Amino acid sequence: MLRNSVFKEETILGLGDMGAVLAKVLLKNGRQVTVWNRSTSKAESLIQKGAVLATSVAAAVSSSLISVICVANYSVTRSILNATEVIPILAGRILVELSIGTPHHARDGESWAHKHGAFVRQHYPCNPYPGWQTRDSNLMWM
Repeated sequence: MLRNSVFKEETILGLGDMGAVLAKVLLKNGRQVTVWNRSTSKAESLIQKGAVLATSVAAAVSSSLISVICVANYSVTRSILNATEVIPILAGRILVELSIGTPHHARDGESWAHKHGAFVRQHYPCNPYPGWQTRDSNLMWM
């Protein structure tokens, strides 16, 4: 179960298998969730559950202190964050990177984010145990 946290609002960038399920878990646990995806149709079921659809990456990132990035790889992350309207709002924000890449990509991405004033938490996706989507599951940001 998501326990009391100082973070009550999160943004999810990317609504593939991982991002969509993570958004559902956060919504089930009373969080305010803003979502963004290149194809907005992937957000429809989440909007019905209470998520807010951001019309741009900049709007999504600015809506929460924490942005969880669930896109294909670090190159995609860089392409969506390296926009002129996004860079100025990164300072002081936390980026939780769940994309796949090498340690070199992770270090490079972290260095780039720090250059723009953002804090980065790198996490590496794995196949979670079958019950991870239930209300009794723990979700821990390290």
